[in-house]
Amino acid sequence: MGRVVLFKGVSDYLSLNTMVEGLAAAFGRRGFSPAILDMAAADYPDRIRATLAAGDTALFVSLNGIGLPREGGTFFDRRDEPVVALFVDHPIYHLDRLSVRLPNLHFAFPSRSHVAFCRPLRALHLPHAAEFRSPTPWAARDISVLYCGSPLAADPEAQRAGWRAHGARAAAALEAIVAAHDIQPREPLETVVARILGRPPEDREALRPFFLAADAYLRSRIKVAAIAALADAGIATTVCGRGWEGLSGRLRLLGSRTAPETFALMDRSRLVLNLLPPYYESHERVFQAMASGAVAATTPSDLWDETGGLLSLPYEPKALAAALADALADDDRLAATAGDGRAIFLAGHTWDHRVDAILAFLAGERGSPVRRAPRETVDNKWE
Repeated sequence: MGRVVLFKGVSDYLSLNTMVEGLAAAFGRRGFSPAILDMAAADYPDRIRATLAAGDTALFVSLNGIGLPREGGTFFDRRDEPVVALFVDHPIYHLDRLSVRLPNLHFAFPSRSHVAFCRPLRALHLPHAAEFRSPTPWAARDISVLYCGSPLAADPEAQRAGWRAHGARAAAALEAIVAAHDIQPREPLETVVARILGRPPEDREALRPFFLAADAYLRSRIKVAAIAALADAGIATTVCGRGWEGLSGRLRLLGSRTAPETFALMDRSRLVLNLLPPYYESHERVFQAMASGAVAATTPSDLWDETGGLLSLPYEPKALAAALADALADDDRLAATAGDGRAIFLAGHTWDHRVDAILAFLAGERGSPVRRAPRETVDNKWE
């Protein structure tokens, strides 16, 4: 089947690098020979040259742009093998990477709205996934509620007040974006931003600064408000990540933990929280919780409506805390939900399933997942 080359780099909490390892293992189970190259290592130039010289590379895989050039002039320009770029963030965070001119470049994003945002580029909708783990028996789990994550701002309202520094018009537009989001929180944020600014959705550079500011605030707001509501309600919650030191109540603050360390915590947990605005849709925490045999408890989104096997929570923080308290009162039902989630994960959300989707996508593009494309340069810039 040939070699699949994947890339590691600087990875906060080792999160992306851990996903790369999961992808590599799945490609190995599909008969490929995976090679992970660490771009942060001193010997990276020598390793990439040696890997390419071997002449058996079938596919390059870049997670969130790691290893993918922002411009041409790299070894990718001299290769015909497919390059698959899997992003775990909204494409507006990666506009420079989406305009790269490469001979055989393909994109994947975790939300259908992300794919729509990139048109006319063809991209694959590929949600996050998780690595299979043997579950801890339910009775042996000693953590009731676990949340792993960090707010982008420990004080979201101070972050919001800072919008005034950009001028009255910009601040008013951002306030209008937040107000519109609160009315229809599932609407893709880029659609809200375009409507408030009176700009076409294709004017991505104009949308970008407003999207980034509103997205950072809204993501921080739900994380901080929901965890504070759990503390106020007296729900025993274990929290790992940065930025939680100011919260009081029945919280067990563990500080920063790496992705493998959070997996170990999930294996001890009955319920794992996923706190994001509904437009954000896909996030790896839900599938990681299912993989561990815990209940994935999440703010709502269209994707989670389709997935099933989880606990869908209200978006409003106090209502979220009340729904969580009700769920914790019925341990038998929680255990059943955990079992349903585990079965759904195994049926469709492992890294093996995602690799199968990638290979099927490439087969549809080229007729074979390992067939080399004609040597030509494809312009990936938007029309």
